[in-house]
Amino acid sequence: MIESFTHRLKVGELEEVLTKSFTEFKITERADQLSMLSKYATAASKSSLWKVELRQKNTLVASAITCSQVFPIERNEVQLSFLTQVIVQPLFRGQGHLKQLIECVGEVDRRIGSSGSIVIARRGVSNLYSKYSYEGFGIFPSVDLQSLSISSINEDMSLQLDVNVEMTNLFATAYESTYWKIPGTTMRNKTDWNHIFRENKSGRLKINFVKNGATFVYSISKENVVIELAATDHESLNASLSDVIDNGVTKIRIGANHPAFSVAMSKGGIYSVRPEPFEGHMIRRWKTLDTLDRLLRFNTAGNINTNARNNSFSIEISELNQW
Repeated sequence: MIESFTHRLKVGELEEVLTKSFTEFKITERADQLSMLSKYATAASKSSLWKVELRQKNTLVASAITCSQVFPIERNEVQLSFLTQVIVQPLFRGQGHLKQLIECVGEVDRRIGSSGSIVIARRGVSNLYSKYSYEGFGIFPSVDLQSLSISSINEDMSLQLDVNVEMTNLFATAYESTYWKIPGTTMRNKTDWNHIFRENKSGRLKINFVKNGATFVYSISKENVVIELAATDHESLNASLSDVIDNGVTKIRIGANHPAFSVAMSKGGIYSVRPEPFEGHMIRRWKTLDTLDRLLRFNTAGNINTNARNNSFSIEISELNQW
């Protein structure tokens, strides 16, 4: 008989739990492992992580983690959960246990108030999650500027990051001003920002910012690709984008609904999207919510075609907000 067990994960449990994931998903670089531990510890410190297990007597059959997050959508706060670290043990694969695991995750999500479950499906699992009522959404947008001449990055753009309450508030204000109107954005608190700052200190992320009076602009890049760009006002945001482009940036992961999109295109950018009906970002709704239903009605990957690629309501969960 298969039994289910659920409990809220604490920070002290993560090393043991995630070590199994490192093996399963072949995460061998210690830097990557530490980054992952830091991200999950951030969520655990906010009581956002729940572990779900299926067991047959004392034998682990399958397990997963669900992480609750709050999304600002149409000026409402919508709670959704990310399904992550999904592992069915080798001896029990192909026997339908994933369906039971997802049902148990749904029970937890509904109990904690989540309206739906998001999963990032790897290509290796093909269309597996679509069999369990998950549907693809999001468009994986990017603006490619590789046709421009590349110069060296101006080091003056990257100031010494002295993390304090004032600095954290500036980043948070710029993020909220720029991203909260874009579907797929998740709300962040001080703990979330501290994780991002640690990633910058470790070298996994690079944060550039400029403070000029009340104006504050920042960009976050990974492997020379800008993955987040925000400012306290749109005029400064557009000027900053021009600067980062002129200083050698060749790819920016923003959608057509980002405030700086038109500037990127005016610089010779080529916009591309990759809708995935069965892979990438997928969602299953646990309950009817008008706000979420309106958003997804136009944004499921199966509905996104050439004419809809510049849809201002396109959903995109940025890399920093993914699980």
